[in-house]
Parts: sequence; structure tokens; C-alpha cells
Amino acid sequence: MGRSLLKMSNEELYESSLRFIFKQIDLYVEANKEAEKRHKNNSKNKGNTRSEENKLMVLD
Repeated sequence: MGRSLLKMSNEELYESSLRFIFKQIDLYVEANKEAEKRHKNNSKNKGNTRSEENKLMVLD
């Protein structure tokens, strides 16, 4: 991996970094949507009135 990074131009490295960042954001958003749905379903089923929500962080 280190050698391939050295061979990349600045523009290629920048674009690759942006793709990685946006992929992480997409994964984070999707995971939090699912966590929020589960939390709402669990709150309804258990009668839980807590205002705290669990958020997940996804790293690839």
C-alpha cells in the first residue's frame, strides 16, 4: 500500500481520500438510521421514555 501511495499523483491521492471519506459518511448515516429505527421500536415496545440515543460509528 505504501508504494502505491508513493506512485500516486497528488490529484489521485486527493480523489481517493475524498471517496474514502464519503464512503465512511454514507456508512455512518446508514448505520445510524438503522440504530434509530431499532431504538424507536424498542422504546415503543418497552415504554421507555429515555431521550438518549445510541449512535454507531462505522469504520471500513
